[in-house]
Amino acid sequence: MENSSSNDSKRRVIEEIKIQCFSHQGKRPYQEDRLVVIPDFNSLIPGAVKNVKRSFYAIFDGHGGALVSHILSMKFAEELSRHESITIKPVDALHDVWEKMDDIILQSCKEYSIKQKSLGGTNELICDGATATVALLINDEIYVANCGDSSCHYYDYNGKSTCITENHTTSNINEINRCINNGGIIKYKNNYNCCFNTKEITNGGRLYPGGLQVTRSFGDFNSKLSQYNGGISNVIIPDHGQIGVLSLKNVKFVVLGSDGLWDGFPQNKSNQIYNIISTYKKRNNKNECNPEDLSLNPAIIGNVKRDCDIGGDKANNAEILCNKAIKSNSDNTSCIILEIIHQEL
Repeated sequence: MENSSSNDSKRRVIEEIKIQCFSHQGKRPYQEDRLVVIPDFNSLIPGAVKNVKRSFYAIFDGHGGALVSHILSMKFAEELSRHESITIKPVDALHDVWEKMDDIILQSCKEYSIKQKSLGGTNELICDGATATVALLINDEIYVANCGDSSCHYYDYNGKSTCITENHTTSNINEINRCINNGGIIKYKNNYNCCFNTKEITNGGRLYPGGLQVTRSFGDFNSKLSQYNGGISNVIIPDHGQIGVLSLKNVKFVVLGSDGLWDGFPQNKSNQIYNIISTYKKRNNKNECNPEDLSLNPAIIGNVKRDCDIGGDKANNAEILCNKAIKSNSDNTSCIILEIIHQEL
């Protein structure tokens, strides 16, 4: 995916990438999101050439629990760093790891269930799930893949927003058709499960088996596997959509967010978010946006520098976005902002 703007004629090279991140529990009783920030991904790749800039960013949005999102946060980057094609064919590496990740999660969930039984719990398989948005940055390009309803947008120098990812939900007519063709049933509040109209599709419904609004996710084995509560294969799937390849030449910001972020800005979403992320604001008090806040934030994982480049007394705009989003949205809310600092030639 190549981006364009009226500034295409200017020659730019990336001088620096500033990172801001935050995750808010919202009004939920517990935090199911996991956010991964690894500015130096080369540190995980055996024999990586250091003059090639590589970074890894991901948001794993859990539902029904946090086990699957936590497994993803611990294993996805590790598996990707060990793939034989990571330094030569990153798209192939990203695809292959994505394809086998559900098997890795299933094995980890089985091991967890065995451990819980040894501690006096039941031996039932944990069947929570997670959506995913993953971004791999290599030099001046970023590779983005997702499944579910967390997503990634970029903003050019004119403030124009473009979504790189596709939402896989019961509001997506292509996903509706795919799920029904594979034996799924979609029910809306008025109990319609056929003869869809535009209003119903816009509002979204629940997909069965499972009762989810997302149609793609990791985990959720009770919906996918017949031996676990009557699941049906190929209805809810972990597959990513097309892997977007974006040149950062004319990109000012890249924003990864869980659905809680985007749902929190229902009106004029693009302008509201751009106005926030393009403005540096002083902290209101010494307790706002301290590095220690990120260090103690249980959702943030990776070898991220805990100041996240927020810089001295400047506020963390990712935190500001999350705080604003939860005013109109009760969900866990996570955000990663990449600010691309260019040098014009």
